[in-house]
Amino acid sequence: MTMRWLGRITALILLVSAIMPPLLQGNSVAAITASDWRAGRIIDDSVFTNADNMSVSDIQAFLNSKVPSCDTNGTKPATEFGRSDLTHAQYAATRGWAAPPYICLRNYYEVPKTDPGPGIPANNYSGSIPSGAISAAQMIYNAAQKYSINPKVLLVMIQKESAGPLTTDTWPLPGQYTYAMGAHCPDSGPGGSANCDANYAGFSLQISESAALLRWYLDSMDQSWWQYKKPFQTNSILWNVAQTGCGAGNVYIESKATAALYTYTPYQPNAAALANMYGTGDGCSAYGNRNFWRIYSDWFGPTYGVKITAVPYDSTTDKTGDQAVIGFKLSSKPSADVYIKYTVSSSLNARLLGRDTVKITPESWDKPEENILKVIGLNNPDLIGTLKYWLSPVKITSNDYKYNGISPDYIGSVSLLQQDNYNPPEVYRLANSSSRQYSFTASPAQRDELVANGWVNEGLKFYYCYTGEQIIYKFIKGDEQRLVVAGSQDQTDAVAAGFALTDIALSASSQGNVPVYWQYNKTEGRTFYSTNPNEGTAAGFTSMGVAFYSCQPNQQTVYRVVDPSSGTRLYTTATNERDYTVNNLGFRYEGLSFYACMDGEIPVYRLVSKTKGDRLYTVSASERDRAVAQYNYRDEGIEFKTCTDGTRPVYRLVSKTNGDRLYTVSSSERDRAVANYNYRDEGTAFYAQ
Repeated sequence: MTMRWLGRITALILLVSAIMPPLLQGNSVAAITASDWRAGRIIDDSVFTNADNMSVSDIQAFLNSKVPSCDTNGTKPATEFGRSDLTHAQYAATRGWAAPPYICLRNYYEVPKTDPGPGIPANNYSGSIPSGAISAAQMIYNAAQKYSINPKVLLVMIQKESAGPLTTDTWPLPGQYTYAMGAHCPDSGPGGSANCDANYAGFSLQISESAALLRWYLDSMDQSWWQYKKPFQTNSILWNVAQTGCGAGNVYIESKATAALYTYTPYQPNAAALANMYGTGDGCSAYGNRNFWRIYSDWFGPTYGVKITAVPYDSTTDKTGDQAVIGFKLSSKPSADVYIKYTVSSSLNARLLGRDTVKITPESWDKPEENILKVIGLNNPDLIGTLKYWLSPVKITSNDYKYNGISPDYIGSVSLLQQDNYNPPEVYRLANSSSRQYSFTASPAQRDELVANGWVNEGLKFYYCYTGEQIIYKFIKGDEQRLVVAGSQDQTDAVAAGFALTDIALSASSQGNVPVYWQYNKTEGRTFYSTNPNEGTAAGFTSMGVAFYSCQPNQQTVYRVVDPSSGTRLYTTATNERDYTVNNLGFRYEGLSFYACMDGEIPVYRLVSKTKGDRLYTVSASERDRAVAQYNYRDEGIEFKTCTDGTRPVYRLVSKTNGDRLYTVSSSERDRAVANYNYRDEGTAFYAQ
């Protein structure tokens, strides 16, 4: 099912792509070698069927990059034929080939031929684009979407199957489009040459039929009647079709996609073809599947489903310079260093700190804690509330061909949050008198826009926790809105009920002390949220319980980190101290511990033992003084303050083993520490918000 044109011969198909030597392609930074070839794993299924990794504009941009300048009028010298004294048009005339114009693939349009039949579809070789014609990029995209085949696979198939080859040809002749994919061109001609069915002539039908055949192969090979190449078992695959006596070799096929390629082009490269990867082998060499693998690797990176994974250790930044910390790891050990360059999508709110490229070595490939990038928040005065932004890859390079040139889209971006810690966000509730639905927003601009559109501002209803560890999503179905904690059962239920995620609405905290209740009128399909569980009862609303916990506007976050080697803990309100201990001293971040009172009246003193390194936090000045005078502690000053109206007791426990003091608002954590980890309960140390 394959064919290949030789040189510029357009009237006679001489040889198939499986046995034709390749035309040279542009090599990648790290050209693949014979040692990289695996006959049973040409390409993974996940790569082969990734239909959504190129848009029409992506495909068009790729075609443009392969032919930056098209010799449409044939005025450039025919140096590739050894005739620099003649232009392409003049050389074509000496060979009886078509006269200009020569329409490159990047500029090619055709009226799609949707059904088999004689004749060539109307196209723009006449110099104008006929009515109903679409671009080559659009044809490739349409076929990829219809049959769930990676458009990169189709681009590579064009390159390996067509004369020129078409993808990189600066002056293709009309005939090169006729059987561009070798679809319905069985190798039944003289000497194993292609014998193409004229009913399938035309670029549009060749593209769609090629994708259809590949999809049919993938979907059919599990059937009992399938008699072609089979995945997950050993297959005998010929070295060459045109030459007798070359024989075959056994190949255990490791993916359906590889079996599909061997069904489409049923030959494998021999040692001679692999030894000269960018050239020719011997009389028994075949090149079709080798060329597919080599071209794909050169153009798009590995054909294997290798992955680069981001591990967010801290995915929030803020206006005071809080840093997000992201680690990276690979799915397999590379043979050389892998470099990934990143950029931040919102330069007004955050920037990369120190460097923009992470280097992953063969020694650190599975250690994300060693492959770190940091993003620091900036004080953008225009930001009010929480902003979602992205740390996005822009380029991947390596001397390991499996990782070199991976598309940034293949990795994806890391979602980060910039928090407005200078303006504790207020959450407003607005009502629509016509739909009788409610909307919630922390954005004054969005609030004002809704009011301008007829919504009624019902005022400030609660504050959200700008340092909260829980993200609250806004889901919408029709006019009804729901606010749910990301990853919660409420989110699962909302999706099951037909609600669609539209935005990040705000953030909340498991340590927040103001419950926000979901009030629901099931009969009318109406939802609102309130800190009063009885609000709306008279109007038919029922409290469905606590949706999340909000905070008070004067709360100050206290973070907790632990030294794994000694087991001692540090409690700090300073994000830079938290980040420094984690990134430079080997501490592990244990999360938000509790909220102190930013404008509190009662100071909490922090002391550190000069001998053991454990820390003591106390509201008692006399205990502070005794610790300094009698127990070799150093006074580190006031760490934070508490309010006289604090409502949540912070329990203090001391380890009988190493002297570490544990401070927690969780009674269950307190009880576990006493029962299982040899801690002694010292009672309530102070109160949190």
